[in-house]
Amino acid sequence: SATLTPAGVLGNYTITNDGADFTINRRPLTVTANSKSRQYSDPNPAFDATISGFRAGENLLTSGVTGSPACNAYTNNTYLTPVTPLNVGPGGYPSIHCTIGTLAAGNYSFPAANFADGTLTVTKEDARAFYTGDMLAFTPSGGGNANVLLRATVQDITAADPSASPPYPDNSPGVITNATATLKVDGTAPFGCSDLPVSLINSDTKTGSVNCSASLGVGPYTISITVNNYYTYTANIGVVEVAEPNGSFITGGGYIVVASSSGQYSADSGSRANYGFNVKYNKNKTNLQGHLNFIFRRNVDGVVRTYQIKTTATDSLGIVLKTSTGGVCTGPPSGACFGLGDFRSKANLTDVTDPLAPVSLGGGLTVQVTMTDKGEPGSSDSIGVTLWNGSTLLFSSQWTGAQTTEKVISGGNLVVH
Repeated sequence: SATLTPAGVLGNYTITNDGADFTINRRPLTVTANSKSRQYSDPNPAFDATISGFRAGENLLTSGVTGSPACNAYTNNTYLTPVTPLNVGPGGYPSIHCTIGTLAAGNYSFPAANFADGTLTVTKEDARAFYTGDMLAFTPSGGGNANVLLRATVQDITAADPSASPPYPDNSPGVITNATATLKVDGTAPFGCSDLPVSLINSDTKTGSVNCSASLGVGPYTISITVNNYYTYTANIGVVEVAEPNGSFITGGGYIVVASSSGQYSADSGSRANYGFNVKYNKNKTNLQGHLNFIFRRNVDGVVRTYQIKTTATDSLGIVLKTSTGGVCTGPPSGACFGLGDFRSKANLTDVTDPLAPVSLGGGLTVQVTMTDKGEPGSSDSIGVTLWNGSTLLFSSQWTGAQTTEKVISGGNLVVH
């Protein structure tokens, strides 16, 4: 209320004062959500806001404002679906919206119309890739180009090196099938090798695989990869050597004791896997003939089941003699001159737990066998067997997390000739 005292200028009048009430409104403040950024799959950052509009001479610390706004990010402007680490991909720009939360002040107000949105920018997650395709490939014995399998294992950074990605470490995995990859040979992507979808190798959603093929002549080649879509990574990841074969057959029989098998039908650690094979060129070295029979075992719901990989049509055979440092040697295979063999074939996978009632688990699969013959008596020889159904790993005799490595045999012999 206020009292007027006009008597000094209205001396001829009798003044009667009549009080009047008026209201001083709180000054409205503006609350602006601060824009933020994060990688796909990473947790949302802490959301906050900037408050402005104070009267001259005051700021947030001196204004008497207490509490804080309630802020979150939403997939659209209806503010109904909060953003989670996995429901928005890179390039998404959700709104960061704040409400009054616990804000309070004696002299200020926070009208809903004065709340301004910010933006959450989602960037690509880091990935890593490892070359797992042919490293030594062979041309047909009569000349021409080799059909080289290019394959890479692609991993979310949390599976490869969490310390290499924010927030250092990055322990929030995404789903690697949200990545695509392009494989290049000496800087150029062969036909069919661009923007390949990443497929899971097994149930692990952090690790996947891509593959394609390239027709290459004799010589060395550098393999690079570019990972894209929800992920990012570019690097040279491998080297392929294409050579002319200088041998005629490989053969072997025996077993390995499994240590680190992997795949949809991985063998039990400590179990035996038996192998027997003979693959050779015909007399004129124009056609391939031969077979592989590989038996392994795994426990399924308390029952040890037996599986058989059996080849149906051999696609390629490569044989070369190399020293331990990769130099050329003349053989025969020994501790100083290794006989390296590589063959791949179409194959069937069968559950032969009951030999009288085998159960087919797939045909037209791709099996790759690599072997190293270090001479007699064979106790230092090694072998690796990998079975794929497209980009799905069905079986690896010894898996590193990215590729199959050879395992020293526990019995038998391997021969490269």
